[in-house]
Amino acid sequence: TSGSTDFPTENPYQDTLKGGIDAFVTKLSSSGSSLVYSTYLGGDRAEGDYSGGGIAVDAAGAAYVTGETRSSDFPTTPNAYDTSYNGVEDVFVAKFVEPYCNHDGIRGDADYSGTLDVGDLTFLVAYLFQSGPPPPCPEEGDVDGSGAIDVGDLTWLVAFLFQSGPAPAPCP
Repeated sequence: TSGSTDFPTENPYQDTLKGGIDAFVTKLSSSGSSLVYSTYLGGDRAEGDYSGGGIAVDAAGAAYVTGETRSSDFPTTPNAYDTSYNGVEDVFVAKFVEPYCNHDGIRGDADYSGTLDVGDLTFLVAYLFQSGPPPPCPEEGDVDGSGAIDVGDLTWLVAFLFQSGPAPAPCP
């Protein structure tokens, strides 16, 4: 946890302290000399003593953070298991992924699964036409490298997956 108002952030999910004390999640570069991402995580009240008390990393590099919150406005996603505050203290589990291309370094892995497949196409269709969540990594959703996630990305991905079209552009 941190109560500092000038805690270092980089590619943050939440860039400012919201309560008296918030959890934080920070990933350092492999050399330890820079931040890959660093963010506060909390709501309008102080998060508990065990906020951010448990953290694990999966094979793809996503960080899973657990803790407790006292905030009725603790951030949740629309598809979260439980989106409501249920009492004096609630527990949370949050997932963080790197904010840039991952895995094989090519665009198109919109669902962040590590492979280019129909799941990525489905994810982009849901995002563009059904108010689905955005890709966790914007560069991964921008298949054609145009700087925007749009129908052109769907066209490129369909051509690549089903018509032997060119591979998506490399990530910057």
